[in-house]
Amino acid sequence: MHQHFAIPPGLTAAECLAVEDDGFRPLGPRALAERFRRTERETGIALGEPNAEAARLPVGARQRLELARALSRQPDLLLLDEPTAVLAPAEIGAFADSVRRAAARGAAVVFITHKLPEVFAVADRITLLRRGRRIFTKAARETSPGEIASLFLEGAAPAARALREPGAPVLVVDRVSTPPSPGAAPLDALSLVVREREIAAVVGVDGNGQEELAEIVAGLRAPASGSVRLAGAPVARGGFRRSGASIVPGDRQREGLILDFSIADNLRLAEPIPDPDPDRAERAVADSRIVAPSARVPARALSGGNRQKVILARELGREPRFLLAVSPTRGLDLAASRATLAALCAVADRGGAVLLVTSDLDDARAVGDAVRVLYRGRLSPPLPPDTPLEVVGRAMIGLGAA
Repeated sequence: MHQHFAIPPGLTAAECLAVEDDGFRPLGPRALAERFRRTERETGIALGEPNAEAARLPVGARQRLELARALSRQPDLLLLDEPTAVLAPAEIGAFADSVRRAAARGAAVVFITHKLPEVFAVADRITLLRRGRRIFTKAARETSPGEIASLFLEGAAPAARALREPGAPVLVVDRVSTPPSPGAAPLDALSLVVREREIAAVVGVDGNGQEELAEIVAGLRAPASGSVRLAGAPVARGGFRRSGASIVPGDRQREGLILDFSIADNLRLAEPIPDPDPDRAERAVADSRIVAPSARVPARALSGGNRQKVILARELGREPRFLLAVSPTRGLDLAASRATLAALCAVADRGGAVLLVTSDLDDARAVGDAVRVLYRGRLSPPLPPDTPLEVVGRAMIGLGAA
């Protein structure tokens, strides 16, 4: 399972599960649907509608489909690259059960991740890599999350929620609704206010309306009803950046970068008049710890985490009045994640407003002034960041009111 998706274009979700190593296995509609639901039951992963076009699903739904597809084939060797990035806590438990069953069946499993709880829930043996070098290999029982985190986070700035007094509203979403779309829940009279010096965190399993919310806030989609105002003015297509706003999109491959452009050219995309200073891009590469020989390297040559760092450097470098951040730490290691969350806090500390939309509950609890759960297009009331993890996690999958 690749970090960046390998879903064949033009297929439904159910058809993706019927693609074998030697080609497509022809099955009738009923057999496809039965196989799809059986895979859901066996893996414990919610896959949504079998007839939805896979390539158009939200990024989280595509990741769950890739994961279920990998597990359902009962391989001898299972390579998983960041497979839990968008899973809710309850889904992570089902994932761990599936991986353990694969190992018990005789499979060898390589699980590549930055998330330590999942590592210790699954792994027998742990290898720590840092900057391309192996730091150690130990049995899981011989080390601890604290030991690994201390090595990763050495010198990284902590991300912490500050006591900030919220100011005037910057973003006002008033009773916004959207029509149904494949693989996602429509927004249902959703209202939300984000103020100066505030980080509002919206958490949920992908496919519950996060993509629709982000697109409406950014002016990329018009709501069926309701209104969105940013800095006092209605959000219109093309007006998001002119209002002093920045966005870290949820899909860095399709929405955040032009992969054939250099790092330097990608950094200039948000500038009305590109700055010709070549040293500026090189400084951004160094300051953001982007692992690349120079800013002339094409974005396509970078790892997923370094591609995300390019987007963050571009968008945060504008010192936005409003920042929409969609899963900003996805694909980042522990140190880079901490630095990213600290950067979100810095936006709020200097008077900006931040809307964090994520499936990572730890991120939301670390920096959010309040946490709201988005489930099937509806927002929960604001929750204190110290609300027990299991309470918020159950709300994310609809098993209890938050």
